[in-house]
Amino acid sequence: VFEREGKIEAAEKAYTRQIVVNPMHARARFDLGRIWLKQGQRARATHVWRELMDTRPELREECLPLLLGVYQLMGQTGEAQKVMAEYLRTVDEHTRGLLQDIRLIATLKEAATYEALPPEQQPDFVRMFWQRRDPTPATPGNERLVEHYRRVLYAMQHFSTGRKPWDRRGEIYIRYGEPAHKSRSGDVRYETDPDVVRVKERLWLGIPVDGRKEIIARMGRLRTSLQDVAIQDEYGLEVTVNDFEAIDFELNPNRSRFGATSYNQVSTDRYQPTVELSGYDRGASDKTVRGYPLYPIDSGTRWEYWIYPDVAGGIEVVFTALDRKGNYIYPDIPQGRSESHFNMGLWTDRRPDRQVASAIQAQADLMPPFDDVLNFHFDAVDFQGKDEYSRLEVYYGVPLANLPDSVQATGVLERGIALFDSTWRPVYRKMAPLPFAVDATDSLGAGDLAVDQIALNLSPGNYHLGVEVRSPKGNMRSAYTRSLTVEPYTGPSLMLSDIEMAGLVVEDASSKVKGGHKVVPMPSKTYLPGQPVTIYYEVYGLTFDEFSQTRYQMDYKISPRKGKPLVVTILRAVGTLLGIEEKKEVTISYEQVGTRKTEHNYLEIDVKGSEAGRYELEVAVTDLNTGTKVAKDVVFFIAR
Repeated sequence: VFEREGKIEAAEKAYTRQIVVNPMHARARFDLGRIWLKQGQRARATHVWRELMDTRPELREECLPLLLGVYQLMGQTGEAQKVMAEYLRTVDEHTRGLLQDIRLIATLKEAATYEALPPEQQPDFVRMFWQRRDPTPATPGNERLVEHYRRVLYAMQHFSTGRKPWDRRGEIYIRYGEPAHKSRSGDVRYETDPDVVRVKERLWLGIPVDGRKEIIARMGRLRTSLQDVAIQDEYGLEVTVNDFEAIDFELNPNRSRFGATSYNQVSTDRYQPTVELSGYDRGASDKTVRGYPLYPIDSGTRWEYWIYPDVAGGIEVVFTALDRKGNYIYPDIPQGRSESHFNMGLWTDRRPDRQVASAIQAQADLMPPFDDVLNFHFDAVDFQGKDEYSRLEVYYGVPLANLPDSVQATGVLERGIALFDSTWRPVYRKMAPLPFAVDATDSLGAGDLAVDQIALNLSPGNYHLGVEVRSPKGNMRSAYTRSLTVEPYTGPSLMLSDIEMAGLVVEDASSKVKGGHKVVPMPSKTYLPGQPVTIYYEVYGLTFDEFSQTRYQMDYKISPRKGKPLVVTILRAVGTLLGIEEKKEVTISYEQVGTRKTEHNYLEIDVKGSEAGRYELEVAVTDLNTGTKVAKDVVFFIAR
């Protein structure tokens, strides 16, 4: 009682007294764990539920979803997976199969591919499936997999009274999780969240006026008559009801009032409104319908609808239950009214099962984003490595101005990297500190970054790269994943490394790579007005002439995505300037004579007076001894 009334402290005392009287009162201990969770005492809650799972098997299914959810909140994904591994060893084969069935959230293509594989290849597909969906690839735990387990267990418990293992609500819940809005017959809840309201209004305005009239005519207990309704304005936004017939007046909700002698004899003529409506249909008298589904449901039918603003541009999923057991299904096309016949094509196109199928095709599943996002920039470029390897460099840049004072005070973040081969098998994974310093007397701007980098010697090939940055306590974090190809740089042919966007390039005798240059990366690839734009790259496989010299030309072409060309003043570069050509794009040409097959080059330009925007920079290198040419390009930005 105390808990239902929101008296959390009183509820805690009551459950504690029950345990004192009867230390074996497992239900009281379970409920006490829920109270502790509401109070923010997550560690105590997990301890009591973990103990109950071991000692009271009858409460295991109730404890497990809560336990998984709390472990996720605490960032202890590894513990959650450990608990699930123990649980999976104890359940029957059918339950284990449900928990491990990826088709519950897979795309249609993924499901078809999985089913076509021989059984011995399916485990590898499942491993790749979950690794692709891991929101934090640099850590060993997989939050998406844990969330999937939690959703399946929740569906088994809460959506299975009418159908095993779950009804249609369970299917949607497993794919998309908890909806942003729920409303049901008997517990009508109006939309208040702005994102939810936008979805509701968009869907409502997308329904023709005749469809809106039928929805309003059928909904709500205040309107029990089957007479047609009238919508007053051109867009169907003003609806009134003054038709109060007793609920027992029309015992058969399918019986026609349009001249037919039975509900199977519905007039095919376009219906005519017969009454004016007053403003008593709650939720339907304003600019939109609130709290009710946007599909015609008779008032005596149990219904429920969920709204997901972040699925396929925003969807509403409608369910109905035609039996007392509560087997919720998708509603059928409405029948029994002349406007239903008129709107048949509309409701056929908008059938909830079709809406769900369309949403799944557009977005097969949904994982909620992190609560506190720690945005950062990253980039990855490759160079020639040792022997037959290539060197992949990964750069991190965290905007310091975005960090709260509590994180700035620590002077350290954590950055992670995970590298997978083309089949998503782990190649390398590591979390490490990312130290930074903030001067309390300085004001931080948008361009102030905490920068770090990591270099890996890898065999050339295709990889999947995951990067992550989080605060020391893990309460702020972000992660990104992208596919990349590490190029080979072996052999005698002319080759060009990737182009590294840099904030600074200086000679440094202590540097063991990059030809004795210290290069400070610019992971954001974004330069403030007045900040020099700098690049670094390497050239391999230059040939010698009869004087044992190399001769090559470097052409830099800079093109704006739109607008005026870049305003350029050269500050520093390698080689002898041949000229600058300024047309729609700017072309800068240099020539260099050297004595090495490998060269380490840079270019630094002043772009003051240039328009803000996106620019593409192409570097082309021509070996003047052979005429061979190679080129690569990169995109950078000038901020406003």
